[in-house]
Amino acid sequence: MIMTLTYGATDGTRRDQTLFFKLNGDDSREAERYRFLAGRGISVPDVALCVEREGEEVLAVQFVPSVGVVAIDVDELVELVAALNSLTDVPCAIAATRPGMVQSEFEQLLARALDEISAVWPECRPGAWLEAYREAARIYLTLPQALTHGELAAQQVGRTEDGRLVLFDLATVGSRARLADIANLLETLVQVSGQDEQTVLGHYLHHLSSASGSTGPTDQWWAELRLTRFVQELEALPWRVSLNRPAELRHHIQTIAADYPAVLDQIVA
Repeated sequence: MIMTLTYGATDGTRRDQTLFFKLNGDDSREAERYRFLAGRGISVPDVALCVEREGEEVLAVQFVPSVGVVAIDVDELVELVAALNSLTDVPCAIAATRPGMVQSEFEQLLARALDEISAVWPECRPGAWLEAYREAARIYLTLPQALTHGELAAQQVGRTEDGRLVLFDLATVGSRARLADIANLLETLVQVSGQDEQTVLGHYLHHLSSASGSTGPTDQWWAELRLTRFVQELEALPWRVSLNRPAELRHHIQTIAADYPAVLDQIVA
């Protein structure tokens, strides 16, 4: 819910403040994540109010009137994501992620989704992806971890009325594979900037190195990103199939198909 509040300031003037109100009923403690990130210099909307009750919280944060990513945002956003991913000494309460579906149950859902896709796009050989996913997911769990947004996309980025570029919807913030965020966001950054994927990744790595000192050959980071993206795309696939948006789904299928050979090389190495 969005609400504009009018109040009298201490100087006698009347002021307006627009806030976004959100009810979290899953004990996500999102306000704690907002406050932690703000305290560590990560640009997020200001928290105006949080009422905590057993198992839920009512959160009011600064309204973000401009949501999405355009070309002039790309460099600033890449730097912001790198700053988030470089944070260390993160409290367990912030780094913790919520448990997901039992793996065997998820793989059944994925198998059914791949069967549906095989009937429409057999040339992509989606029937081979399940076994590759199992091996890639095992490697994914051993990758270096970082603090990540968790569901970072253009819809979780925007500018406040005072012009700050911010990340929001922070209930999913937690420790995951270190390239999880940039892997989710890379395609959008490429589309709006006109740059290629490895150029955008190079800019991200430059900022990450400046913030944390992480270095290493770019081709190793690129391989890690492709495996990360392959796992994340497949884990989102049952949901994407359920949306019944063929054009959008085709785009994701093409991304998976493009990453598949590179992931196979890592699995058999």
